[in-house]
Amino acid sequence: MNTSLADVCRRYREEALARDARVTRFWNGESIGCHPVTIVPWQHSPRQIYNNPDLQMERMARYVERSLTVPGEHVPIFWPDQGTIVLASVFGGRVVSEGAAGSHQWIDPVLMSWEDVDRLEPPDLMSGLVKTEFDLCRRFYEESEGLGWVAPPDMQGPANMACFLMDSSEFLMGLYTEPERVRKLLRLCTDVILGVVEMYRREFGSAFRPVTWPHIWLPENRGGTVTQDSIPTLSPALYREFEAPLLQEIAGRLNGMFGTAAARLNTPCPFCGRFTG
Repeated sequence: MNTSLADVCRRYREEALARDARVTRFWNGESIGCHPVTIVPWQHSPRQIYNNPDLQMERMARYVERSLTVPGEHVPIFWPDQGTIVLASVFGGRVVSEGAAGSHQWIDPVLMSWEDVDRLEPPDLMSGLVKTEFDLCRRFYEESEGLGWVAPPDMQGPANMACFLMDSSEFLMGLYTEPERVRKLLRLCTDVILGVVEMYRREFGSAFRPVTWPHIWLPENRGGTVTQDSIPTLSPALYREFEAPLLQEIAGRLNGMFGTAAARLNTPCPFCGRFTG
């Protein structure tokens, strides 16, 4: 590609900022004349490209161009997305890949028993696949000359992360048999989420948006997204007891949260204060 990433971001910056302003008005409760619609050119997304940073930058340039020349309110954000296991990888589990270009990834458990939780220490946040994504975001920020936005790793919730660190059936049984160890494990997972968010905030400032999935756009300091694939495996009572307080803490640090957890918890929307469930 002859056109640099910075040139592309500069060319479409006005449209990106205009969309940001419209969606900000929407979240403020103002009319923008229609419901916001997101059209995502998936074929150009920089997501889940492994071991090829040059290709990710090329894809991102095309992604910016296509996103901002089709109708709708989609604002392209650089999410290098090395998979759902990224946050859990800082605990040291071996990453296993297979398929074309390593498209299928998982992580070996680091906890063989609940006794192992007693010895578990807070991990180095700048390690594992978190460091991989962070370095990719640094490269994008530099090559775009600070004219784009970056996203954190896939924001898996505490229970999701815990199920990557040990056998998921063992984790679910532990909710009944090892409640204090479960609390310690979920606390460590929550601290990883909060720590990574702060690390990105310090590095990228207003260019950081804590939004991964779903692909919505949130204005600065108006919340983030958390993926809760673990919800179907927890009863409402277990969810309220073990994970809800941690999600509320995360929502407080993000200044709001978008996701499905609020409806299941019957908790107030972080933006309007109304109950959604």
